[in-house]
Amino acid sequence: MGSKTATADRNRQREANTAQLMQNIMTGGEISKKREAELQKAADYGRGIQFLPGSPTVKGLTHAGGKPVFRTGATAEDYTGRFTASPPTIGEFFGDAGRALFGGKASTPSFAQSTKVNAPSSVAGPNAINYAGFLPTPRESRGIIPALAEKVLVPGGITLGIAKELFQKFFPGQQEDDTQPIVDLRKPTIEERVSSYVDTTQPDPRDILKGLIQQSQAPGASELDVDKMSDEEVQLRLQSYGQGFAMGGLTDTIPPARGPMSEGVASLFKYK
Repeated sequence: MGSKTATADRNRQREANTAQLMQNIMTGGEISKKREAELQKAADYGRGIQFLPGSPTVKGLTHAGGKPVFRTGATAEDYTGRFTASPPTIGEFFGDAGRALFGGKASTPSFAQSTKVNAPSSVAGPNAINYAGFLPTPRESRGIIPALAEKVLVPGGITLGIAKELFQKFFPGQQEDDTQPIVDLRKPTIEERVSSYVDTTQPDPRDILKGLIQQSQAPGASELDVDKMSDEEVQLRLQSYGQGFAMGGLTDTIPPARGPMSEGVASLFKYK
């Protein structure tokens, strides 16, 4: 019995609050777009609305002489208050959570389904208006899970849709890095091409020479057999490319003053 009485009292209070606020809105002139959005969001919960007055001051704290202490970072809402849904019961709280996850729409409160007053005309008057009936109708909520499921069904949605949505949800203050890597389109020099063959594992100089010969445009390059060359010849040919490779590692060398190496790469193939 007590539960039914508490429910009836709660519904009457919700109806009174909603009717009073909607009457103020309907008779007080046009409200801003921001207020309209705030009102609609509060109505989406389907249990009437209330108005929470704001305050830019710190409750219970004053300066010497009784002057109030103002909060830092106060916004316009702190001075004007805001519309919000009526406080939920436990069941309504779980209903809110379910719609947020799976989608759905809350029911329109019974007291907001008509602009006609249900009370006897002797009490309310023949021309009385139920202003609660002007409360916006709850909208359909899409829900997080259906939205993510839709992304999965779209090609590329998993990487582009879900990842981005989850990133923004759990890291709202972060921004995605949209910068693209810089691609160097410059043609590499011979020294750079040689260096690209060298790493910390000390590659076989013969393998390096084979790779360089394959890229060479000099006459007779394709006829060279690196496997039949002596270690000294391999080193001399590598020196012609601008680097010295001792058998077993990299070394700095000085080109000879005489012989094929003194005349450049082409002479090597000429003397072969």
